[in-house]
Amino acid sequence: MKKVFIGVADLGLIAGSRIHSRGSLNFVVMDLLLPRAKYLFRNIDYVDIPETVLSIGDYAFFHSSLREVTVPGSVLSIGDRAFARCDKLKRLELPQDIALGDRVYSDGRKDLVLNTYVNLAQTEKKKEDKPVIITSDIDQNIPTTTLRAENTFAIIIANENYQHDPEVDFALRDGRTFRTYCRQVLGLPDENIRMQENATLNNMRALVNWIANVAEAYGGDARILFYYSGHGVPDEDGNTNLLPVDGTAKDPSTGYSLRALYAELGGLDAHNVCVFLDACFSGKQRNDDMLVAARGMRRAKEEMPKGNMVVFSASKEDETAHAYPEKGHGLFTYFLCKKLQETKGEVTLGELADYIEDNVLKRSVVSLNMTQTPVTSSSPALSGSWRDLDLR
Repeated sequence: MKKVFIGVADLGLIAGSRIHSRGSLNFVVMDLLLPRAKYLFRNIDYVDIPETVLSIGDYAFFHSSLREVTVPGSVLSIGDRAFARCDKLKRLELPQDIALGDRVYSDGRKDLVLNTYVNLAQTEKKKEDKPVIITSDIDQNIPTTTLRAENTFAIIIANENYQHDPEVDFALRDGRTFRTYCRQVLGLPDENIRMQENATLNNMRALVNWIANVAEAYGGDARILFYYSGHGVPDEDGNTNLLPVDGTAKDPSTGYSLRALYAELGGLDAHNVCVFLDACFSGKQRNDDMLVAARGMRRAKEEMPKGNMVVFSASKEDETAHAYPEKGHGLFTYFLCKKLQETKGEVTLGELADYIEDNVLKRSVVSLNMTQTPVTSSSPALSGSWRDLDLR
């Protein structure tokens, strides 16, 4: 078996220019870079993909004569139809957590044996890389208010453990800490807080239905907080979705449309609605690995808040919402709670937005060598007044 593509990071950039035969075995010698490899590996029977390869691009082995392929654990994503129309392909071995594009292999092939395996080396590396969590400073010395915010209600969704996609580091801890701050710092009664850990799509819909009933019952006097920590995922048109744990990044339609959520929350008869999203829509995870394979995906569209709504987003559309490992939280959630801790909840939305943006940006550059820029936006109805509103 001939080893090819040694030292290459992305098979979406490869084409073979010389096809050689040796007995019954055809193999490729790579010496040319092209945007796609469609049809150029058509006569290849076998390929040995080395551990230096990080991704396999669209149509990489389309219509080839490959008989069996083992994709190494170094490969994080496979693009659209990379192994489609490979009629002789009988066995395909894939890492368990790999991100797959559209129709990677031909559908309906009863003779194709598809196996997934746990990449033990990557699993052990993740265990080694994952920090021992020491109690963060925002989880200690939390102020306690004597006020009761009887008319303020909170929905908290913390999605960490996904059924079909990688976990979101610290998402559960983020949600639990924000719940403590809602109760202890902002003064929300326990019955005014609905928290769902590892929420399915139906769980999320049920929470939105609950808050709609609350808003109707309070006739415009309710203040609403909506907090989400978990995966966000864009579709191929750039429309954004929050991902429930029973959804999959491979199919964004299994998510909760952000546009629909804004329409539902913005349509409530409420004093105001504050949304906090510790998620990103760039197609990446908190650790900067790809969540969805690059497949001609457009940049995520910015959804505009509606009604009396202000939205605090963890990052710009093309950035990653990072974890803050040494604090055991998402970077955005850490500084959100830190400001509430420092001010004992006595903070305007403008002051909160400025603090989060300034500190998240600085820390992401200094500690992570990445840029994460939180964004705060308001509905047109609050465009001239939102900065002066109090959080509670």
